[in-house]
Amino acid sequence: MERVAVVVSYWDERPVAALRSLVKGMDTFDPGISFERILVVNRSSESPDQTLDELRFDRIVERANTGMNIGAWDAGWRVAPNATGYLFLQDDCHILRDNWLAGFVNSARPDVGLSGESMNLNWARPWDHLRRGPGMIELDGHTVNGRRVNRVDYYLRCMRKWGIDPGPDGRHLRSLVWYCRRDAIELIDGFPTGSTYGECIAPEIATSRRLLSHGLCIEQVRPDPFHFIGHPDWVYSKQHSRHVHIGSLTRLERLLAGP
Repeated sequence: MERVAVVVSYWDERPVAALRSLVKGMDTFDPGISFERILVVNRSSESPDQTLDELRFDRIVERANTGMNIGAWDAGWRVAPNATGYLFLQDDCHILRDNWLAGFVNSARPDVGLSGESMNLNWARPWDHLRRGPGMIELDGHTVNGRRVNRVDYYLRCMRKWGIDPGPDGRHLRSLVWYCRRDAIELIDGFPTGSTYGECIAPEIATSRRLLSHGLCIEQVRPDPFHFIGHPDWVYSKQHSRHVHIGSLTRLERLLAGP
């Protein structure tokens, strides 16, 4: 029998409204399989939010605010070592349809190490090409010895530090929704976590690359992204005929974008 844990990350500086909406969606739509609910709180404030107890999670884990969402997810699976699989969600995700959990569990073939709602194909190019594309965008926290560096070089540096073979390209699953079997997550001893902003972003790529280096596949759970579970930063654009990050749309395009 499958024993699945749904691990939700939450930063206590965020309004609780989105988390409430996610829980309501988990109750409204049939998951298709029973599961344990785990909330991992990245705590910044000194006083716990008592309203979280009303959300009926089976476990609430509180930790220091390090590693952002992936750091919280790594803490979450470790408190449920007997689960057969783990669905990892950010608190601002929203459930879209029935069988939102069974869809991930049933598609988890033995050769798939990680599945998710959105494959980042923009990074599915050789590292040298990425240096001249997405890697050129400067982000805070991507520094070495106080000097800003190319994002690609920064992420490669992090992977070398964590003992991860980066492979030939940067293809990876976006860390909004992930599903991982227990044997796969144990194989890689969980997710790498960092202490700086750059080191917190790098694990999104590093986790996919580590599983690929072990001969496992990474997979978008359905051909269309955000099939079972959506995220407010991504919308379906009629003009582009695909899901796009809302930050990449013009104001007019946002108005034209479908639900």
